[in-house]
Amino acid sequence: VFSVFCLSAQAEEIDMSNVENTGVIEKTIKDKKPDDRGIIESSLLLLPEYECGIYYCPVVEKQAIGNRFFGINFTDLDDLRNQRQKLKAHKPLPECDMGSFICLKINDRRYMALLAMASENAFSTFTLKDDGMHIVAGTFGTEELTGVLPGLAYAFGETPHEASLYAWETALNSKSVNHSTTLRWKKSFPEPFKYPGYCTWEHMRRNMNSEKLSDIMKEMTSCEIPFRWMLIDDGYENYNERNELISFAPNPEKFPDGFTPLAKQKSENGVRWLGLWWHMAGYFGGISPKHTIKKLDDKLFPLQETYLAPKSNQECANAFYESRARAMASDGIDFIKVDFQTQYFRNYIGQPNPIQSASYNHRGLEKAWSRHFKALMNCIAQHHLHVFKHQQSATIRSSIDYVKGDPENHAYVNLQSLRNSLYLGMTHWCDYDMFLSSLPTGKMMAEIRALTGSPFYVSEDMNKVDASCIKPAIWSDGELLRPLAPATLTPEGFFDDTDNLIVRAVSPLQGQVASFWLANLHNKADSEVTLSPDDYRFGGAMIQPYKGLWKQPPEGLIAFDWHEGKAWKMTQDFKTSLPRWKTKIVHLIPIQNGWSVIGRPDKYLSPAACRIADRSDKTIVVELKESGPFLIWSETGAPLT
Repeated sequence: VFSVFCLSAQAEEIDMSNVENTGVIEKTIKDKKPDDRGIIESSLLLLPEYECGIYYCPVVEKQAIGNRFFGINFTDLDDLRNQRQKLKAHKPLPECDMGSFICLKINDRRYMALLAMASENAFSTFTLKDDGMHIVAGTFGTEELTGVLPGLAYAFGETPHEASLYAWETALNSKSVNHSTTLRWKKSFPEPFKYPGYCTWEHMRRNMNSEKLSDIMKEMTSCEIPFRWMLIDDGYENYNERNELISFAPNPEKFPDGFTPLAKQKSENGVRWLGLWWHMAGYFGGISPKHTIKKLDDKLFPLQETYLAPKSNQECANAFYESRARAMASDGIDFIKVDFQTQYFRNYIGQPNPIQSASYNHRGLEKAWSRHFKALMNCIAQHHLHVFKHQQSATIRSSIDYVKGDPENHAYVNLQSLRNSLYLGMTHWCDYDMFLSSLPTGKMMAEIRALTGSPFYVSEDMNKVDASCIKPAIWSDGELLRPLAPATLTPEGFFDDTDNLIVRAVSPLQGQVASFWLANLHNKADSEVTLSPDDYRFGGAMIQPYKGLWKQPPEGLIAFDWHEGKAWKMTQDFKTSLPRWKTKIVHLIPIQNGWSVIGRPDKYLSPAACRIADRSDKTIVVELKESGPFLIWSETGAPLT
């Protein structure tokens, strides 16, 4: 139960320095006219004393901000300004950071989370100015607003994760946010993403056609790894020289029979699901005035010159997304990836109320996908304006695009996603993007996707797939071994400088196992990392419904070093030195009745490979989905079978 009270957003300052409880700042307004930027109110936040903090905002030199949110750690606001300058994190809009989330470390056992909000027809956002941090609220539009103006939700917790969860819960129960997303545990994880897949983008970009994709599906079916889905990314569309979509049907020169020939190749023992990339606006230039989708003739309007988009009402938004979803589904498509959500929203800036338009569009999209498809992958959607509107969709890209020839990019994708787990992971499973198993970083990329529960997909020639990277993540039928919640960083990982950060990520497995991924992603020199028995408690940090941090098991813990195949009783700190690009998986497994079940040592998530059916001081019964090597620890010596 949270005590929620409102502070006045009318004042030029909002004093947060002495608040003690969880709360929300919002206010009822009537006939408020936005300024020429679409802003209605801006207030200086007076923050409490803190040791350090992390600020989530776009880190980008250009306008493609939707996949470039990164948590910037800082010691004070002057340091934050320097960090932003160092990262070239320019303001994406005039005098507006588009900041979404802040977490402050008050002390080792107390953290404060502040979350900007998006309502049906208004938004708030953080912006760092010369005099301090501001909360800015408005519509980005021109018409007057009557209703509840969102400000921010705030909460405290024993960990950053706890504070973030409570802030999200508070925001979702506020007056202004009453139509929106839900917490992650209330959403269903999509069935296709419980298996490994393939995406066309890095492998072939737009150089695709029906014959090439048919050949790839055949190769997927015969591959040593049972890939179960194919995502057809950008490159199939029927558009003109101005990048305006002409029809929902694919390019007739590339796909003369649509996707039907590919759909006919689907099989239970091969590719089961086909996915399709989708620009939220139709394509980069919207819908062409010379489009052939006649049923939408009276549902579109010129958003920008020849750029047609759905009229700003629910009927037209529903018709637009339903029409495309129905066309895709009838052509054999099973799920969609919806990209450039933030870019699409930005095209509405200067309209009467862009936030209301975004609500119509997202609601229409969510309704259409849930009716016709098994999944929606959200992409370029990290701004909270979109996150708040993902009513049922459960996954979101948590990083920039993976680039196959750039190992520094691979390190950044992992770190950005892990940092974003604090902000995005309360409502979504984080999507770490595609990867190439055949590259030197392939095993590292496979490990973290397994531990975090990300959709797991490659983009490479099937003949080059490194099965040794992927087999430890799956069963023989392709089903992925999965954690109970997304992986996240231990608290220091959000506040330490990224230049010297040694990653300590943790995810929970069944049986109250805390699995740690230790990695040196940035330091050229060998770097020491420490894991202590007390770190076990963070295994409970991301589990929903949240039941608190885990307590030390009365009989203690067994540590299992997956890479070395060694186990020991975890009674003191474990230290190891990691050269750059090296990783280590360590499972902390409870001892109960003198037993500790390590599981399948050939799987990244070893303890998740079995279920303990019964145990006593003398016997233990373990169920496995498949036979294979199996490890168990006994206090009294080697057990008899």
